[in-house]
Amino acid sequence: MPSLRTVLTHLIFSVFLLLASHSYGETLKIVTTVYPPYQYPQDGKAKGLSAEIVQAILAKTTYNYQINFYPWPRAYKLAQTDSYTLIFNISRTHEREQLFQWIAPITPNNIYLWKLRSRKDIQLTTLQDAHGYRFGVLADDIKRYYLQSKGIAEKQLNISVKDKINLLMLKNRRFDLMPYDEIAFRYRMLQLGINPDDFERALHLRDISQYAYLAASLDTPKDVVLRLQQSFAELSLNGELDAIVQKYRHKMLDAVGGIPHLGMDDK
Repeated sequence: MPSLRTVLTHLIFSVFLLLASHSYGETLKIVTTVYPPYQYPQDGKAKGLSAEIVQAILAKTTYNYQINFYPWPRAYKLAQTDSYTLIFNISRTHEREQLFQWIAPITPNNIYLWKLRSRKDIQLTTLQDAHGYRFGVLADDIKRYYLQSKGIAEKQLNISVKDKINLLMLKNRRFDLMPYDEIAFRYRMLQLGINPDDFERALHLRDISQYAYLAASLDTPKDVVLRLQQSFAELSLNGELDAIVQKYRHKMLDAVGGIPHLGMDDK
């Protein structure tokens, strides 16, 4: 089986002749949602680990682009209906496979069900143990659909368009459990002035702990997608991708006091 380096090198050169002299005047619209520390707006610019990786991918092309932040349901819809549109961070699932053109895996997610540490009554071994509880979830998010696929009824779900609302509701005991990435959960609680140590992991959701992607709408030209895939391959081969990841590893360790599983090689 060829090595990853061989595959990436082949990808770069297989599309080089097609793309070397071709560029678009069309501005790429990149949509996402506020999800620190992975992506968030600051001083009119997109910041965060995922945002910087996306910007590095685009920097190796001639495309003009603009990153716009929306509530997740709107970003998700725009990425299905508009041409020349990219979306990140989006989980790749069987149900979504034919809805987008998948460009590259950019950041890992490590999803847990979170609960208040004081809720000693909540003891979970499997997701079946959680069927009597209420959950806070985001509309059109993979975590919501995963819970429902495992038998959690919609009436058990508090569905919001913004994570911030659900994080505050979890603190105020408006529901019992919330699925969220480990790094993002602690980071966001600190941002909200809430002690993350007041919460604990109740259950690891391994099935949806996977890489989040940069993807394109189906109406985005194929050669644009190929050029962006080539750019990601270049970042991976020349060490730029790992340098970005390592920079944010240290930033996140400082912010949350030590968090594992931040690396492009962590599977």
